[in-house]
Amino acid sequence: MFSSGDLEQAKTNFPEASSRDLKGKLLLPGFIDPHSHFGMMISAIGQANVAPPPAGTVTNFSDIIVALENYRDAFGIKLSEWIFAWGYDETQLAEGKHITKIELDKAFPNNPVYLQHVSGHMGVANSVALAQGGIDENTRDPIGGRIICFDDGKTPTGLVQEISMYYFAGKAIEEFQGKKAELFPKAQEHYLSFGVTRAQDGMTDLLSMAFFRSLAAEEKLDFDLVTLHGYASLKNDDLEFKTYKNGLKVQGIKLIGDGSRQGKTAYFTQPYLTSVFGCEKDCVGFPHGPQDELNRLIGLAYEKGIQIFVHGNGDAAIDMVIRAHEEESKRLGQPLDADRRPVVVHSQFVREDQLNKYRDYGMLPSFFTNHAFFWGDVHRENLEDERAFFLEPHS
Repeated sequence: MFSSGDLEQAKTNFPEASSRDLKGKLLLPGFIDPHSHFGMMISAIGQANVAPPPAGTVTNFSDIIVALENYRDAFGIKLSEWIFAWGYDETQLAEGKHITKIELDKAFPNNPVYLQHVSGHMGVANSVALAQGGIDENTRDPIGGRIICFDDGKTPTGLVQEISMYYFAGKAIEEFQGKKAELFPKAQEHYLSFGVTRAQDGMTDLLSMAFFRSLAAEEKLDFDLVTLHGYASLKNDDLEFKTYKNGLKVQGIKLIGDGSRQGKTAYFTQPYLTSVFGCEKDCVGFPHGPQDELNRLIGLAYEKGIQIFVHGNGDAAIDMVIRAHEEESKRLGQPLDADRRPVVVHSQFVREDQLNKYRDYGMLPSFFTNHAFFWGDVHRENLEDERAFFLEPHS
C-alpha cells in the first residue's frame, strides 16, 4: 500500500496508476501464512483423504479402508505399489484409538500402505510398508522416535512416531516428486482461494527446493513462497537467505523440539492425564533430541546470522529452546535480545513465564488458532483444564 486518503489527491500523486472499480466489494491485504507445509500440501492433493469432517468424511476404521480402496481403484494402483493417505486422526474416530497394521493388512496384504497423521509427526504403516522400512520385532526405538508395539512389547502395531516415521515421509516425497508439476497449480490455487499471498514451506528438502527454484525461474509463483530448511543446511553455503527471487525466498533453518499435542508426543513438564500408547507411567512426551545437540544447532545458526524456527509445543520443549538461546547467546557474547527473531513454532502450551522471556529476548511464537476448533476437547481430556485453557494465549 503506497497511499490512502483523498481519491483526487491520489490521482495527482500517481498519474500513471491504473484504477479498478470494485463495484462495492471490499479490498483487503493478502494474508501472510506464519507456518504451514506447502510442499506437503502439494503431495497431499495426490493422496487418499482419510481426514475426519470437515476436512474429510472418515469417522471409523471401515471408512479408512473404503477411502483407501476407492483411491487405489481410481488411480489404478497396482499390487506392490505404495498407497499413501493424509489427514489420519485417531482422536476423531469412533473406535477412539489408532488403527493398526492388522486392519490394514487384511484389506491390503500386498500393497505398502502408510497413513500420514494430521499432525505430521507420526503415521501408521501396514506390514508390507514396515518391512520395506526395515522395522520388525528386533528394531529398537531411535533417539527422538518411537515404534509402538502390541502388549507383547516387541511386535510393532504399525504406529511410528517422530524420527521413526522419517523413512515413510521420505518415501512419500520420493513417490510424488514426479507428480509435483501436475499437482502444484491445485495447491497454489487452494492457498490463494483463502487470500494467502505469502505461503511457507515449513521443512524444505533438496528435491522440493529444486522444484520451487524451477517454478520461480519460470515465473509460475502467483504468491510469495518462503522456505525453511533442515539443520544439514547449516553446514552448507549453497543457500542464499533472506532474498526474494521471483517470489521465492529462503527464510531460515527449521529445527524440531518435540512432537504433537493431540498425538501425545509433545514434551511437557507435567504428565498427560490419559493413557499414552507405548508408555506406562510419567508419560510427558519426549524431546526430539538432547539439550546439547539443540544448543549446538542454535549456536551454529546464531554464528551465521541465520534465523531459526524451532518446533515447540509442550512447555518442556519450550524450556529447552529458551535454555539453548540463553546459553548460546552467552557463549557467543551476543545480547539476549539481539535482532535475530527466533521463532518457536506453534508454542501451543507456552507458560506465562516463558511468554515473558519471549518478550525480553525478542523471540516470537507462531500462530495455530484453529487448533482449538479441531482438538480443544481432546486437550481438555489429555491435560487438566488449567493447561488446556491456556492454549495459545498469545493469539
